[in-house]
Parts: sequence; C-alpha cells; structure tokens
Amino acid sequence: GSAAGGGGGGSSAGGEGGGGGVGSAVLRRFSGSALSGVPGLGGADIDPAAEEERTDDESDHDLEEYSSAHSRHGRVALAYRVLLASPSTSWSDDDPELFRSATRMIRDLVFDEDVSVRGAACLAAGAALRRSRDPTTTLREVRRAIGKCMRVSEDSDVHRCLARGLILACGNEASSGGMKGNNGRGRGSSGLFLCKAGMPILDGALMLAVSSDMSTPVQRMFHGFLWLALGLGGGATARGEGNAASNSKKGLEEYMRLAEGENGRIMMNLVNKTLSKIEHVEEGRC
Repeated sequence: GSAAGGGGGGSSAGGEGGGGGVGSAVLRRFSGSALSGVPGLGGADIDPAAEEERTDDESDHDLEEYSSAHSRHGRVALAYRVLLASPSTSWSDDDPELFRSATRMIRDLVFDEDVSVRGAACLAAGAALRRSRDPTTTLREVRRAIGKCMRVSEDSDVHRCLARGLILACGNEASSGGMKGNNGRGRGSSGLFLCKAGMPILDGALMLAVSSDMSTPVQRMFHGFLWLALGLGGGATARGEGNAASNSKKGLEEYMRLAEGENGRIMMNLVNKTLSKIEHVEEGRC
C-alpha cells in the first residue's frame, strides 16, 4: 500500500537541510554564467578501440560537447541543492529576481539535448515549485518544459526524475496545506496542480501512469504523484475546503470538473483500481 517517490535517475544528489541564507550568494555566482561544473560529477566511459578510429578534430569536438553538458548538469544540480537547502520559501521571498532567473535557467535546461541534464533539470523544476512563494506563477513558467518531458518517447531516466520532481512540488507550503503528514509521509496535495494551469501536467502524468509503453517503476512513481496531487490521502485541495476525509474525494471531483474528453473517466478508473490502494507516498532520497 505505498508508492515510492525515490529511486531511478542518477542526475542529482543532496537533500533538505539548513543554510538557506547561503542560497542567494551561491546562485549569484552561477545563475547567468558559464559554470565549469561541480566536484563529484562522474564522467563517461570511453571505448579505447573506438577512440583509435577517431580523428583529433572529432575527439576535440566531443570533448568540448561533453564539457558543455557537464557544465550545464553541474549548474542545474547546484540549483537543486541550493533550493532544497533553503528553508521553506525564504529564497523566493528574499530575492525574487534571482529566484526567477534561476527558475528560467532550470526551465531552459529541461529542453537540453543531454539526457542527464534534462533529468537534473526536471528534479530542479520540482524543487523550484516546492520553494516558490507564488507557485502558480512558477508553474506557468515551467509547465511547457515539463510537458515536453512527458512524451512517451522520452528517456525513462528523465521520466523518473520528473516524477520525483513533481512529488517534491506537492510539498509547497505557500499553497493551501503541503503534503507532509505524520512521520514525514506524504498525505495529500497542496492543491498546486488542481487548476487550469496544472491540468496539462496532471493529464500528462495520467498518460504515463497508464501507458503500456512505460515500465512498472515509472508508472508507480506517477501513481504516487497523482495520489498526492489529487489529495487522495486527505490533504488540502486547491480551494482549501473540508476535512481530511472529504478532501480525499474533493481532489478527484475537482479534476473531473476541469478534465476534457476521456481523461476524467480514465482518471476515475485509475483511482478506483490503483490509487485508492496507496496508503502513503515516500519522497525518497531526492
């Protein structure tokens, strides 16, 4: 009866903690600059036999490409760490311009051609949504990029990172509630996605949660996100109404009201057959 929010995707490290006052100072150093990377990021394995067949120009070009992707990955991984190290929405409150700049950098890197960069950016987008004082505005900033990574053809590592990021986003404390329950377990939604701006993400997550083209681990991670986003554990809805028992139904009712086409029926079936059996969702080691 639980859905794991962790696992998959090796594109970031770190967790929540103190030190929010360091966030702005660190981000000012790299948000708009060419960071050469951060220590500890792994390199790619090279086949010596294949290397012998390559020209010097080809090798130099590939080294330049790798260094650039390495730099972009380091930049977004650092943003992720700083965001989660910031207590609540302090960074968004203290330096909104820098927060917006960092969010736009993250958004742009979700479109990156490198799989590891896209995965890290999906995680960082979730962290930005979690730490935003105005999460609906931040959602509008990143939703198109998130939607692109919800294509069935996207790499499964990116899908896993995206699901983990969205699970993180459900913990935003500036919305009506936050998802934390007793023992640090997710219990419901902040209501962030139960609105017109969030519906494309809910619909995309629904598609990935039921698609036969997705692996079981990916499906389960999106089950966990939808369970939180719909408040099926009794968390607050977008309107902040009712108690835990009634809210567990209100989230689905709100989705049904906003849904178009067959999505409402598909979501109802998923809730009845699968999501209703989930007892809690663990954020995991993000």
